[in-house]
Amino acid sequence: MTTTGTRSLSVAMALLVLAAASCSTPNPRPSPPQGQPTATTQGQPPAKAMKFRKDARTTVGVLTDLPGIGALKVGPNTRSGFDNDLIAWLSTRIGFEPRYADVTIAEREPALLDEPLLVDAVFAAFSITDERKLRMDFAGPYLINKQGVMVRAKEDRIATIADLDTVTLCAPQGSTSLKELQTRKLKVTEEESVEQCILDLKGESVDAVSTDQLLLYGRAAKDPSLRVLPKLTFGHYENYGIGLPKNSGADCRLLTEHIKIFIKGGDWEKFFVQNFPELQADADEYKPKITALERCGA
Repeated sequence: MTTTGTRSLSVAMALLVLAAASCSTPNPRPSPPQGQPTATTQGQPPAKAMKFRKDARTTVGVLTDLPGIGALKVGPNTRSGFDNDLIAWLSTRIGFEPRYADVTIAEREPALLDEPLLVDAVFAAFSITDERKLRMDFAGPYLINKQGVMVRAKEDRIATIADLDTVTLCAPQGSTSLKELQTRKLKVTEEESVEQCILDLKGESVDAVSTDQLLLYGRAAKDPSLRVLPKLTFGHYENYGIGLPKNSGADCRLLTEHIKIFIKGGDWEKFFVQNFPELQADADEYKPKITALERCGA
């Protein structure tokens, strides 16, 4: 929104201006320049200026410790995982320059809610929920999966959901997975990250880690001392979306149109198999339907 200086007018000049205005036909209000917030109506906050546009420097919140989804190799400073592949794909198509901000699972919501905003968007295994949609917008989903369980490779006590009643689980703070375990009244320890839960698992202070199954598969693929129980899933589907500040309708619609192309054009399958090769035969179970995409505030 631009700001201009004001100039003093004499009383006589002001009266002449008012008189002329009363005799003329009012011009329609001009549309705001592209990318600028619209005026508030009926007390609603203005729409956010677009952050995903050609030549924009767009700050994206990403995970660093979840292979397959979002990981950072510190030495060469290279990023990998499905979320980072999607960011690169979108930036090539739209033309924005991504600037990365590392976030933990617990930091995803504050990054989009606390002023000043830390990021313009969050790509971080961020599940779309009705509760979250009251506070922020989402484009997507671009991945779906259910909650799973990871154990030590030699663990043989857990095979069914009923077995979870007899063990101690760990889940990351601020996750829908933690809420699911608490709702089921299971014995659960919460940690700041999945990685810390895995350290607890290896140290035998907990018996299993439970969160989104894709996160567990990505991590277990890098560590033979861990395994995911393939047939043990529960809870509702987790729909991963791109988190945006509230009233980001223009960005949401643009990203959603590109996600449709991403899912239909073959790139989704390429990136999924690249990041989760062990799930290639079951890829369709994790692929969203075009008809299930968010309607961006509609």
